[in-house]
Parts: sequence; C-alpha cells; structure tokens
Amino acid sequence: FYKAYIRLSSDRNTSMGLEAIPWSSMYRYSKHYKLSKNTSEFLFEAISRMDRSYIEKKTEYDELKLKRKNK
Repeated sequence: FYKAYIRLSSDRNTSMGLEAIPWSSMYRYSKHYKLSKNTSEFLFEAISRMDRSYIEKKTEYDELKLKRKNK
C-alpha cells in the first residue's frame, strides 16, 4: 500500500497547512483498482495510519526547524 499512499499524497489539501489525505480519494482509488470490500477497508486503515504518522513527524520537524531558526 506504500505506492497507493505516495499516489494519494498528492490529493491532500495544503492551503491551510498539512491536512490528511481525504477519505474520498482513498474511496476513488479502491474503486478504480476494483479492490474488494475487505481490501478497501484495510487500505483505508493503512493509508490513514501512514498519513497520521507522516503528519506527526512533519509537524515535529517543522517545529524543531522553527526553534532552531529563532535561536
């Protein structure tokens, strides 16, 4: 599902900062690739977890970078 995550990352809204990948994008992806219901549910969970982790790490990195810049 890593390739799906990379592809879907471009669907996120960044106009108000870093936001999660929309559920609707994951849904369209699963329909496009004709994934079964179980596989689709697993995809949603896996992508959501990867995305939360990425957003947390990116936020930590940005905060650290800002602190270093302001020293």
